[in-house]
Amino acid sequence: MARGLTEMCSASLLVSALLAVLAVADGAVAQPSASPPSGPSAGSHPAVRHPWLVPALASVRGPCGVTLRPGITLGQHPLQALELYLPDTPNGAAVLVIHGGGWRGGDKSGVGELSGLLASQGFLAAAVNYRLAPKHKWPAQLTDCRLAVNWLKREGSAFGLKAGRIGALGTSAGGHLAAMLALVDGEPRAGARVAAACTYFGLSDLVLHSVQSTFTRTVLIDLLGAPVERAQDRYREASPVTHVDAGDSPVQICQGGKDTLVPPVQATLLHEALTAKEVPTELVLLEDQGHGFLSKMRRDAKVADCFLRSVAWLRRWLVDGDTLEGIQ
Repeated sequence: MARGLTEMCSASLLVSALLAVLAVADGAVAQPSASPPSGPSAGSHPAVRHPWLVPALASVRGPCGVTLRPGITLGQHPLQALELYLPDTPNGAAVLVIHGGGWRGGDKSGVGELSGLLASQGFLAAAVNYRLAPKHKWPAQLTDCRLAVNWLKREGSAFGLKAGRIGALGTSAGGHLAAMLALVDGEPRAGARVAAACTYFGLSDLVLHSVQSTFTRTVLIDLLGAPVERAQDRYREASPVTHVDAGDSPVQICQGGKDTLVPPVQATLLHEALTAKEVPTELVLLEDQGHGFLSKMRRDAKVADCFLRSVAWLRRWLVDGDTLEGIQ
């Protein structure tokens, strides 16, 4: 299954995609849907036309209209929850969108912009919440993301999802979780692995990161329940780089060169490990960016271009179907 990355997005593709996503229609805001799509497990929350949750997006529309369906429960805990961003013209693929926050904070609303933009490109975007540290130790966070993947497997056909076409995109702690979904088979074994992933400024080696600073050491103790000196095996097991092998799904790694919270070495370590095993991978390094640079998408063309490369990456592996066989 493993193969080298044989093509890159052309400049014309990126420009046309940028124009499609960022095309401005003055005063245009998505209107309420007259007949919102129905679907399973949606609880009492009705589907509504996606209003572009971030104010800066109020006058921006992508090529597909988007309907937001909130209130999907995945388990008994309130944070085991999902909301769907449904494209009017689905491309048959879904992307699980995973928020950051150091595994200790954050919420799926924080990836509303990304989810809406992915849906505007035809993807069924699923923004997920997960249980948080320090109350909930690892691997609760990964378990909850797996619940979301398996929910999409069971119920996604009602929203146009085709079998095997689930990917993940995450930022910071969410990027770490997206990489784990691509690289760890794990439990439950009935299809929790995703077919492709994009990780934005996420950790790959938790052992190395634990000694970076007092802050990072504290964050990882909250997550894993002990300092690295007493739990090296636990830190390694929670590190994406530990799980790289030749059968893994493709992983795109997006990283800021000036990131002091998650240094670029975390990205290069994972990229080198994937390359050594001939797993399709791409490292997109924005030399002048720090942590969390996706928040600059509206005002920085290089950041917008990076996101569009992720759109192209997901479309290649999930829509064009290079890695679909065997991931059902």
